[in-house]
Parts: sequence; C-alpha cells; structure tokens
Amino acid sequence: YNLSLEHFYQLLRGLKYSLLFAGNIYFSQVIDYFSIDSEKNLIINLWSLSVEEQFYILFPFLFLLGRKLKGIRFSYFLLFCFLLSLISYSNIFYNSLNLSNIFFGFEKYLFYSPFTRATQLLLGSLAATKKSNIYLKNPYLNYFLIALLSLFLFVEIEFYNHVVISLITVFLVLYETRFNDTVVTKFVVHLGNLSYSLYLFHQPILAGIRNHNQHVLEQNSAYIDLS
Repeated sequence: YNLSLEHFYQLLRGLKYSLLFAGNIYFSQVIDYFSIDSEKNLIINLWSLSVEEQFYILFPFLFLLGRKLKGIRFSYFLLFCFLLSLISYSNIFYNSLNLSNIFFGFEKYLFYSPFTRATQLLLGSLAATKKSNIYLKNPYLNYFLIALLSLFLFVEIEFYNHVVISLITVFLVLYETRFNDTVVTKFVVHLGNLSYSLYLFHQPILAGIRNHNQHVLEQNSAYIDLS
C-alpha cells in the first residue's frame, strides 16, 4: 500500500478506536470524510460500524427503561426516540451539550454522530417490527421511488437527505416490489446480498490502489526531475 509512517500510525490508531466502537469519534477529529485524504484512508468506512455498535449497546437499555413506564407502547417509544433524534440535528442541541469538544465541528457532528444517525437506525427498527411482504396493487410508485434512490447516488447528499433516503427505503421494505425473474434482477439481488461485505472491503482495496498509484506517480515525477 506504500503508506507513509504518519499514515501507518493513523491506521493503527483508527483500528484501535474502531475496536473500542469509537471510530466515528476518532475519524471526526482527524479527517473530513468528503476530502481527498479520506479516499486514501484504508479503514475510514469503519466509522459506521462504531455508530451501529453504540446504538445497539445503548438502545436496549433505553427500551428496557421505556417498558418500565406502564401504558407506553413500543411504537410510541420508537416515535419519541425518533423525534429526539430529529432535535439532535439542531445547533441548539449541538451547542448545549458542548459536542464541539468531541466532533470538532457541526458538519462533522451531523455526519459522524450517533445522535443524528439514530434517526436512520430507528426507522430500520420500526420497519423490522412491522409486517412485510405487502405488495401494492399499483407498483409504479415503488418503481419511481427506486429510480429516485438511484439518483441520490449521483448528487451531493446533505444531512437532511439521509432522512429522506431512509424514509423511502423503509417504505420499499414494507411494501415490497416484485420484478420478473431475469438475469438482471438475479444479479441485482445477488449484489444486494453481498452489499454489506462489499462495503466493508471496498475501502481498503480502493484506497490501497489510490495510494499505490500516487506512490508510482511521485516516483516517476522524481525520476523525471532528476533526468
């Protein structure tokens, strides 16, 4: 991978914090996810695993606490947590808890924070508790939403787009779409089944290629200068 000593130490620190489920906090303090440097970082994608583990550790305790409050249904409890997560998008929430000392910037907080990302995870929890395998009589709405999700791949995603994307995905999960059994659909389904593994491994592979190409380019430039 041709890592410099500085990047090697950064890699080790990133692995350490990721193992402690704090990779999102570490990366928010040292790198901008949308910068060129992040494209060369081998493990920056692990930030999301830290957010998920933080949610999985904390949410069950909140749920058990909510169950002790008699008369509160689980769906209402999820709604309360969801609204609280929406409030966390505000500057008032960010400043009142002095979160700048942890995430080193409001934009980084919006991206890396478990508070803001809880909105998406809670929507997933809500979808998991509802009945699936419901098919719409008119699937054209689903087709439109799938096309809309595809467009998000080619536009710059702001923090509020994450909620929109999550809402569309939850709707598509609850109201499944049937496609004809073709080679293309089989490939897409297979790709979807592999998507999580691809997410974990694509970053070190692509970042390693970028680092190698840069190293070769620098060597060639140095050779030309000497010539």
